[in-house]
Amino acid sequence: MSYPCITHPSLRVRDLADAQRVLEAVRLRILPLITRRLGSQERAVLSSGNVFVWQESKAEDGLERWTDGRAWSQSKMRNDCLLYEEKVAMSEDEKAAKAARRLDRVWLDSSRRAKNGCAEIPAAPKRRDRPTKIDGLWKQTYSVLIHPPGAPSPHKWHLVAYYSVSPSHRLLRKDAPHIRPRNRMLPIFPWLKTSTI
Repeated sequence: MSYPCITHPSLRVRDLADAQRVLEAVRLRILPLITRRLGSQERAVLSSGNVFVWQESKAEDGLERWTDGRAWSQSKMRNDCLLYEEKVAMSEDEKAAKAARRLDRVWLDSSRRAKNGCAEIPAAPKRRDRPTKIDGLWKQTYSVLIHPPGAPSPHKWHLVAYYSVSPSHRLLRKDAPHIRPRNRMLPIFPWLKTSTI
Protein backbone atom coordinates (compact mmCIF):
# COMPACT_ATOMS: atom_id res chain seq x y z
CA MET A 1 0.00 0.00 0.00
CA SER A 2 1.34 3.43 -0.93
CA TYR A 3 1.04 6.21 1.64
CA PRO A 4 1.06 9.92 0.79
CA CYS A 5 4.41 11.59 1.24
CA ILE A 6 3.18 15.19 1.41
CA THR A 7 0.39 16.92 3.30
CA HIS A 8 0.08 19.73 0.74
CA PRO A 9 2.30 20.51 -2.28
CA SER A 10 1.81 24.29 -2.58
CA LEU A 11 0.82 26.20 0.52
CA ARG A 12 2.19 29.19 2.43
CA VAL A 13 1.73 28.95 6.20
CA ARG A 14 1.97 32.60 7.23
CA ASP A 15 1.13 32.50 10.91
CA LEU A 16 -0.06 30.41 13.83
CA ALA A 17 -3.70 30.50 12.70
CA ASP A 18 -2.71 29.05 9.30
CA ALA A 19 -0.67 26.34 11.03
CA GLN A 20 -3.60 25.44 13.28
CA ARG A 21 -5.97 25.29 10.31
CA VAL A 22 -3.62 22.91 8.51
CA LEU A 23 -3.47 20.72 11.64
CA GLU A 24 -7.26 20.77 11.90
CA ALA A 25 -7.57 19.79 8.23
CA VAL A 26 -5.27 16.84 8.93
CA ARG A 27 -7.35 15.85 11.97
CA LEU A 28 -10.49 15.94 9.81
CA ARG A 29 -8.64 13.90 7.14
CA ILE A 30 -9.07 16.63 4.56
CA LEU A 31 -5.27 16.62 4.31
CA PRO A 32 -3.11 13.53 5.00
CA LEU A 33 -0.91 12.86 8.03
CA ILE A 34 2.56 11.71 6.97
CA THR A 35 3.48 8.35 8.47
CA ARG A 36 6.84 7.57 6.87
CA ARG A 37 10.21 9.12 6.18
CA LEU A 38 10.86 10.85 2.90
CA GLY A 39 12.85 8.79 0.41
CA SER A 40 16.01 10.16 -1.18
CA GLN A 41 14.19 11.12 -4.39
CA GLU A 42 11.46 12.90 -2.40
CA ARG A 43 14.06 14.83 -0.41
CA ALA A 44 15.81 15.84 -3.64
CA VAL A 45 12.66 17.48 -5.04
CA LEU A 46 11.53 19.43 -1.94
CA SER A 47 10.27 22.79 -3.10
CA SER A 48 8.70 26.00 -1.95
CA GLY A 49 5.15 25.42 -0.73
CA ASN A 50 5.62 21.81 0.40
CA VAL A 51 3.93 21.24 3.77
CA PHE A 52 4.18 18.11 5.91
CA VAL A 53 2.33 17.19 9.11
CA TRP A 54 3.62 14.16 10.97
CA GLN A 55 3.12 12.53 14.35
CA GLU A 56 6.13 11.84 16.54
CA SER A 57 6.32 8.21 17.56
CA LYS A 58 8.90 5.97 19.18
CA ALA A 59 7.30 2.88 17.61
CA GLU A 60 9.58 0.86 15.37
CA ASP A 61 7.82 1.99 12.20
CA GLY A 62 7.10 5.52 13.49
CA LEU A 63 8.86 8.83 12.93
CA GLU A 64 11.01 10.12 15.79
CA ARG A 65 12.44 13.11 13.95
CA TRP A 66 12.16 14.83 10.60
CA THR A 67 15.05 14.48 8.17
CA ASP A 68 15.23 16.17 4.80
CA GLY A 69 18.92 15.77 3.96
CA ARG A 70 19.64 19.51 3.84
CA ALA A 71 21.90 21.81 5.85
CA TRP A 72 20.09 24.45 7.92
CA SER A 73 20.98 27.46 10.03
CA GLN A 74 20.34 27.56 13.74
CA SER A 75 16.69 28.16 14.52
CA LYS A 76 15.12 31.59 14.85
CA MET A 77 11.85 32.03 16.74
CA ARG A 78 8.95 33.81 15.04
CA ASN A 79 5.72 33.75 17.01
CA ASP A 80 5.39 30.08 18.02
CA CYS A 81 7.24 28.78 14.96
CA LEU A 82 10.91 28.04 14.40
CA LEU A 83 12.55 29.23 11.17
CA TYR A 84 15.66 27.82 9.53
CA GLU A 85 17.54 29.19 6.51
CA GLU A 86 19.05 26.68 4.08
CA LYS A 87 22.84 26.62 4.09
CA VAL A 88 25.37 25.29 1.61
CA ALA A 89 25.78 21.56 2.20
CA MET A 90 29.10 20.07 3.25
CA SER A 91 31.35 18.96 0.40
CA GLU A 92 32.50 15.34 0.20
CA ASP A 93 35.94 16.46 1.46
CA GLU A 94 34.33 18.16 4.48
CA LYS A 95 32.26 15.05 5.22
CA ALA A 96 35.39 12.88 5.04
CA ALA A 97 37.28 15.29 7.33
CA LYS A 98 34.37 15.25 9.82
CA ALA A 99 34.37 11.43 9.85
CA ALA A 100 38.15 11.44 10.36
CA ARG A 101 37.83 13.90 13.27
CA ARG A 102 35.27 11.61 14.91
CA LEU A 103 37.60 8.63 14.56
CA ASP A 104 40.49 10.75 15.78
CA ARG A 105 38.57 11.67 18.96
CA VAL A 106 37.60 8.08 19.59
CA TRP A 107 40.92 6.39 18.95
CA LEU A 108 43.63 8.94 19.67
CA ASP A 109 43.83 11.39 22.54
CA SER A 110 45.82 14.58 22.06
CA SER A 111 48.99 13.29 23.75
CA ARG A 112 49.08 10.15 21.59
CA ARG A 113 48.43 12.30 18.51
CA ALA A 114 51.38 14.54 19.35
CA LYS A 115 53.62 11.59 20.25
CA ASN A 116 52.78 9.76 17.02
CA GLY A 117 53.24 12.88 14.91
CA CYS A 118 49.68 12.83 13.60
CA ALA A 119 48.60 16.07 12.00
CA GLU A 120 45.56 17.87 13.36
CA ILE A 121 42.58 17.56 11.00
CA PRO A 122 41.21 21.02 10.18
CA ALA A 123 37.75 21.78 11.47
CA ALA A 124 34.89 22.31 9.04
CA PRO A 125 33.07 25.64 9.20
CA LYS A 126 30.53 25.76 12.02
CA ARG A 127 26.87 25.87 11.07
CA ARG A 128 26.60 29.58 11.87
CA ASP A 129 29.62 30.30 9.63
CA ARG A 130 28.46 28.18 6.70
CA PRO A 131 27.32 30.30 3.74
CA THR A 132 23.65 30.69 2.95
CA LYS A 133 22.57 28.73 -0.11
CA ILE A 134 21.73 31.01 -3.04
CA ASP A 135 18.02 30.59 -3.88
CA GLY A 136 17.79 28.17 -0.94
CA LEU A 137 14.63 27.38 0.96
CA TRP A 138 13.42 28.42 4.38
CA LYS A 139 11.99 25.79 6.71
CA GLN A 140 9.24 26.70 9.18
CA THR A 141 8.30 24.28 11.95
CA TYR A 142 5.55 24.22 14.53
CA SER A 143 5.04 21.51 17.15
CA VAL A 144 2.07 20.98 19.41
CA LEU A 145 0.70 18.43 21.86
CA ILE A 146 -2.79 17.49 20.82
CA HIS A 147 -5.48 15.78 22.85
CA PRO A 148 -7.85 14.13 20.36
CA PRO A 149 -11.21 13.14 21.82
CA GLY A 150 -11.08 9.59 23.14
CA ALA A 151 -7.28 9.26 22.94
CA PRO A 152 -5.72 7.88 26.14
CA SER A 153 -2.71 10.19 25.93
CA PRO A 154 -1.69 13.27 23.97
CA HIS A 155 0.08 13.02 20.63
CA LYS A 156 2.88 15.28 19.44
CA TRP A 157 2.27 16.59 15.94
CA HIS A 158 4.75 18.57 13.89
CA LEU A 159 4.12 20.84 10.92
CA VAL A 160 7.06 21.43 8.57
CA ALA A 161 6.62 23.99 5.77
CA TYR A 162 9.18 24.95 3.14
CA TYR A 163 9.14 28.24 1.29
CA SER A 164 11.29 30.55 -0.76
CA VAL A 165 11.58 34.31 -0.52
CA SER A 166 12.14 34.43 -4.28
CA PRO A 167 9.33 36.33 -6.07
CA SER A 168 9.19 33.57 -8.70
CA HIS A 169 7.63 31.21 -6.14
CA ARG A 170 3.94 32.10 -5.94
CA LEU A 171 2.02 30.10 -3.37
CA LEU A 172 -1.56 29.87 -2.18
CA ARG A 173 -1.81 32.36 0.63
CA LYS A 174 -4.78 33.41 2.72
CA ASP A 175 -6.96 30.34 2.46
CA ALA A 176 -4.56 27.74 3.84
CA PRO A 177 -5.51 24.87 3.68
CA HIS A 178 -9.07 25.48 2.52
CA ILE A 179 -8.64 25.19 -1.20
CA ARG A 180 -12.32 24.47 -1.72
CA PRO A 181 -14.92 27.03 -0.57
CA ARG A 182 -16.62 24.50 1.75
CA ASN A 183 -13.43 24.34 3.83
CA ARG A 184 -12.81 28.09 3.93
CA MET A 185 -13.67 28.60 7.59
CA LEU A 186 -12.26 25.58 9.41
CA PRO A 187 -12.63 26.26 13.13
CA ILE A 188 -9.77 25.82 15.57
CA PHE A 189 -10.95 23.04 17.88
CA PRO A 190 -10.21 23.11 21.64
CA TRP A 191 -8.04 19.98 21.49
CA LEU A 192 -5.64 21.95 19.29
CA LYS A 193 -5.38 24.95 21.61
CA THR A 194 -2.48 23.76 23.68
CA SER A 195 0.94 25.15 24.37
CA THR A 196 3.65 24.59 21.81
CA ILE A 197 6.60 22.32 22.46
